[in-house]
Amino acid sequence: MTRIGYLAAWFLAWTVSCVQTQANEAPTIALSGFGDVLYVHDTAALDEDTFGLGQAEVDLDASFGEKFHAAVAIAYDVEQEHFGLGAFTLNYHVLGTEGAHFRRGGHISHSGVLAGRFDVPFGLDWRVLPSIDRHLVSAPLVVDHTHDSWNDVGCQLYAVADFIGVTAFACNGWDYDASEWVTVAADDSLGRSTVISKHSFGGRLGLKPLPNLELGGSYARLSGRDDTQSMCLTGADLSLANGPLTFKGEFVAHRIDLGILGVLENSGFYIQGLLDFGSCFLVGRYGEFAPDLDEKDFTRLCGGLGWRILEGGELRCEYQNNGEDAEDRFFLQLVAGF
Repeated sequence: MTRIGYLAAWFLAWTVSCVQTQANEAPTIALSGFGDVLYVHDTAALDEDTFGLGQAEVDLDASFGEKFHAAVAIAYDVEQEHFGLGAFTLNYHVLGTEGAHFRRGGHISHSGVLAGRFDVPFGLDWRVLPSIDRHLVSAPLVVDHTHDSWNDVGCQLYAVADFIGVTAFACNGWDYDASEWVTVAADDSLGRSTVISKHSFGGRLGLKPLPNLELGGSYARLSGRDDTQSMCLTGADLSLANGPLTFKGEFVAHRIDLGILGVLENSGFYIQGLLDFGSCFLVGRYGEFAPDLDEKDFTRLCGGLGWRILEGGELRCEYQNNGEDAEDRFFLQLVAGF
């Protein structure tokens, strides 16, 4: 048996033993969910005015003594127009001083092991992938052109102390089509401009020198099924809160090794500010993306406002300016959580 096999067998045995320790406690099951409806006006489209569904999700969380959580998210796929598995996680609270853990842990307030399908903790934007959590309707430009809101199957280890948080993950990775940025011969039947991921690993380090300030650094490496191909993501982020005003920014560098087609180095960033008045808010974001072989950068400027109609329900609007590269867009979104 390989080392990975031994590790998997040990993890399975440990899982069974952990659940058995909670066998006398009935699990606490929580049901929640959210969804949103969109109106989009795109000046470039022939059918300029469009209604549609954004996200819709039903979440179940089973807690065994608050030490072990099993969660599943059934999410609507807009492109395929059907529901599927959005997330499934097994989360063990191993060591910590806050809340219930299998062991009490000194200076570590919270730590654990998580396995399944999850939003990969790279940078900051993964924290607001659900539409109920995102103040703007759209995602940052650099996210769209790099990891594209990375959701994957794998495992992660995490730990949080007073001023530091660390996460390490290993998962399958994603496939990246670089044909938009390189000149590909017509007979490229092998798809050499596309990196087909075999596996990936990475992590994020977050530091909180002040209670309202967080600095973060992220890294991910993806190996291709073709041994000559690989990708790397490197990120830096900052978030700051001061009363009703919050600010965050993120930089991402994306290196794609295409083997005989060469190496591409794309990068981008965004900065976002939010002014929250309680019942309503104003939000703005500016982002750029610089592809390796393009003479000019792509830009996106977004401005929006939101109204909290009731607890868990918001009406938002966003105006998106895409510079000279694409037409402007207007979004109107009604989102609710339960």
